[in-house]
Amino acid sequence: MNRFLVCFLLLLCGALLRPAAAESRKGVDDFFVQLECARPEILEGDSCLVTVRVYSLHPIAEVEKIKFPKVKGCRVAPRSVRMVQRRVRRGRTVYYTVDAAQVYVCPEEVGTFRIPECKVAAQVRYPVRGESVYEPFFGLVPKYKAEKRTAQSESIKIAVREVPLKTTEELLKSGKNVF
Repeated sequence: MNRFLVCFLLLLCGALLRPAAAESRKGVDDFFVQLECARPEILEGDSCLVTVRVYSLHPIAEVEKIKFPKVKGCRVAPRSVRMVQRRVRRGRTVYYTVDAAQVYVCPEEVGTFRIPECKVAAQVRYPVRGESVYEPFFGLVPKYKAEKRTAQSESIKIAVREVPLKTTEELLKSGKNVF
């Protein structure tokens, strides 16, 4: 009987301390922004899609509209994005993600271009601890508290190469006049 009572008390203490541990982890790598390029290396005259993606350990309620930074030597064309929340696994952690913005970057010359940092503000919903430990057991809906969070992405680089020249055989196959 004593063993059962000790095990039950340890389990109860662990359940009570678990939300406190989650609160102490809050703010440590639980909300960040990343710029993601569809192709890190492109040909001259081509374009690539750059996405500003928001990652959070908790559900994202709303993302404020962001202004994408200008890129020197490139044209930037925005693309409309719907806020669709997904869950993505990175390493051993599962994150909620939202695409905050997408743009087409069209370089005008050969070289390496740097896309500057992008700052994003979002409303993140954190669960509020209930009055009873047994609320999840009885199927009660958890309560959430919205909190505004901001994060800044790191800059990324895009390499632009020259278009490779076609051989004479390739030009003849295309039907163009070679001479």
